[in-house]
Amino acid sequence: MHCCRNEGGNDGIDSGDVRKNRRRIAAAAAIYATLALCAALMVACQVDSKSWYPSGKATVASFYEEDSSGGKACVATIEIANTGKATINSCTVSISASTDTRTYRQTIVRDIAIPSGKRAYFNVEILYVSESETLKESGLGIVDEYYL
Repeated sequence: MHCCRNEGGNDGIDSGDVRKNRRRIAAAAAIYATLALCAALMVACQVDSKSWYPSGKATVASFYEEDSSGGKACVATIEIANTGKATINSCTVSISASTDTRTYRQTIVRDIAIPSGKRAYFNVEILYVSESETLKESGLGIVDEYYL
């Protein structure tokens, strides 16, 4: 007599069904393990972009107005501070200068290496249309900036 059979010779469970169920359970376990691994990898790969993408802050460090043979102009010194962990290799800064008559806008692109935590400066000259124009108080500012 076989140890797993009942008196009628059939225990009510087909051994083929048992194997199919075991395969289904193993396949489901493999799928869940794969999903868990994918989820763990997604969490592990989520890194703050500041660790690899350049970031900085542009400010107007100083400015003055001058009269020259070419007319009246505003000369501004722009400071770029590298606030991220990656080196800045290029920066694009847009500035705005408002006089008592009109507003001037200019975009400056500089290829300049600025290591993390360091600063760099460059001058920008905005020529006025009229020699009678004067920069408004708080009329000079950074409009937009981005870094590569």
